[in-house]
Amino acid sequence: IGSASHGMKRCKPCAFFHTEVGCKDGVDCRFCHFQHAYAKIRVRPCKGKRDRFKKLTNLLVDKVDSNPGTFEVEKLVLPSFVEGNMVWRDRLLTKLARHASHAQKVVSG
Repeated sequence: IGSASHGMKRCKPCAFFHTEVGCKDGVDCRFCHFQHAYAKIRVRPCKGKRDRFKKLTNLLVDKVDSNPGTFEVEKLVLPSFVEGNMVWRDRLLTKLARHASHAQKVVSG
């Protein structure tokens, strides 16, 4: 059904068809099951993972605040759920580097 307008590029790709689990709707899916070079679908992480990421970020920011002069972003050992996700890893390291730089400037006056 959803793949009918694929040739005209008016279809929307199914976010689940190409995953391990697959699309539960099968041929009745409203979305296209063909390969789309132009579409990159990101499925939002579950609330539990987002909460763990936020908790980890807050914990590390508190560590920076407690001792900004000795905190080294490069020496961090990150949990696998962050290490395996390049977007989260880059976001966390960038935030910590900025925060550490700011905290060191505040301390040095």
